[in-house]
Amino acid sequence: MGRSAARWRSPFGLICGIALGLINGVGVAYLRIPSMIITLAVNAVARGLMVAYTGGFSPQDSASTTMRFLAPAISRSAGAASVFRTAWWFG
Repeated sequence: MGRSAARWRSPFGLICGIALGLINGVGVAYLRIPSMIITLAVNAVARGLMVAYTGGFSPQDSASTTMRFLAPAISRSAGAASVFRTAWWFG
C-alpha cells in the first residue's frame, strides 16, 4: 500500500464511524427503533458490506499483538478505578 493510501485510513475510518453513528441516531430518534435493534442491524449491514468489499473474506476477529499487550494494563487500570469509585461511594 502506498503512502497516499495509508494517509487516508484514519479519516476514512472516522467518516465511516460518523456516518454509521448518524444512521443509528436517526433510527433511534426519528424512526423510534430501539437502540439495541438498530445497532445490531447497522452492525450486520456494515459487516456484510465489508465482506462484499473484500471479496468474501470475513473481518479479523482476533486481537492484534498490540491489543493483547495493552489489554492487561487497561483492565488493571479499570479495576483500580472501580475500586476507588466504590471506596469513594461507600466511604
